[in-house]
Amino acid sequence: MIGVLDALVQNEKGEWEIWDWKTNRAASHNEMGRLAEEYRLQLELYAFFLSYLAPEQSRFTARLLFTRRASPTALDQDWTRAIEFSRERISSIQEKISSLISDVRAVSYGEF
Repeated sequence: MIGVLDALVQNEKGEWEIWDWKTNRAASHNEMGRLAEEYRLQLELYAFFLSYLAPEQSRFTARLLFTRRASPTALDQDWTRAIEFSRERISSIQEKISSLISDVRAVSYGEF
């Protein structure tokens, strides 16, 4: 797996957040929600890795920032979406990652 976090930002509570800029054309709030679901796996992976970088942290926030919707007068909810993960959720993300890796290996080695 290869990935690059756009930014790790420490919020006012001292928690680290993942910020990921997106250049998609999201015409509406519903479209931003749909895109957030498409990026969920990427954000889950980032949250999983962040859980090792910040072992004392109990909640992990991943923010998608849709740059084409940003403007000087835009409110956060007009151009961003946040997905939060609890530390308890991280273990199920780890299981999901392991399952996906097994699936890729099976396809790579012709086990399907």
